[in-house]
Amino acid sequence: MRPIPVEDWRAFLSLPFNRGGRDFALALEGGRVAGVLTSTRIPAAGASPDRRHFRIVVHPGFRRRGVGGALLRLVEAQDPGDPPAVLQCRIPATWTAAAAFFGKRGFRAVQTDVEMERTGPPPAEPPLPAGVAIRDAVPGADDADLLRLHDEGFAEDFGFVPATAAFLAAERAMAGAWYGVAAAEGAVAGYVKTHHEGESTGWLNALVVAAPFRGRGIGRALLLRALARLHGEGRTKAGLVTEDRNTAALALYRSAGFTVAEEEAAWWREGTGAVSPTPPRSPAP
Repeated sequence: MRPIPVEDWRAFLSLPFNRGGRDFALALEGGRVAGVLTSTRIPAAGASPDRRHFRIVVHPGFRRRGVGGALLRLVEAQDPGDPPAVLQCRIPATWTAAAAFFGKRGFRAVQTDVEMERTGPPPAEPPLPAGVAIRDAVPGADDADLLRLHDEGFAEDFGFVPATAAFLAAERAMAGAWYGVAAAEGAVAGYVKTHHEGESTGWLNALVVAAPFRGRGIGRALLLRALARLHGEGRTKAGLVTEDRNTAALALYRSAGFTVAEEEAAWWREGTGAVSPTPPRSPAP
């Protein structure tokens, strides 16, 4: 697992759904940290139920001593009188002990995310597609288009929540944050978002192209522009996450030199009255 810089942790805490970390917790023994819990309540999107998204990490020296179970019980008790219909968490796909832990407690794996990375100079940027220009997003003026594209691009993803102005503001507060948009035919046809992580890594948070503009090379143009920008900012490594079912995105990223670093499984447990999620599918960039 990669270290989290202090500035990124603070930006993470500031995201609206994290409520400033008030639902986070530490398991302590004799002043030592035995386990860490991050926990977020995510409001419903459309007909979907509210969700409690969490992560539990137990120090190796304290495993098999009930720490993970105690932190999970804390999660289950965090919404008294107003329980969410769904609990969800993500774990590295190689954590077989964690998979067994959640499997025994009624969770099921619903999606696999693929973390990819690349190092070194980016590929050269080819000429932009005819009629396409890439520019910096303008805060305020482009916000409605960024929100629209986010919701269009991720609406069918597992755990989708519509973006809000507060979400955009928190994302812009991340270290080195940059939004770039592709303009075509008088409209914002797509966007890409990046930020810095640590001293040398750049992170590609999102890449979305509106449906009417797909298949024209706009996604690749946005990707290469983002990589060139990160490289110019001194980022020698770039990372991103996509779904294992998103074959078009995986092919695009591989063509730009990305390789798979890690796979992460999303686990889901439904409560009374929960709506079963549809099979996840991400649109191609």
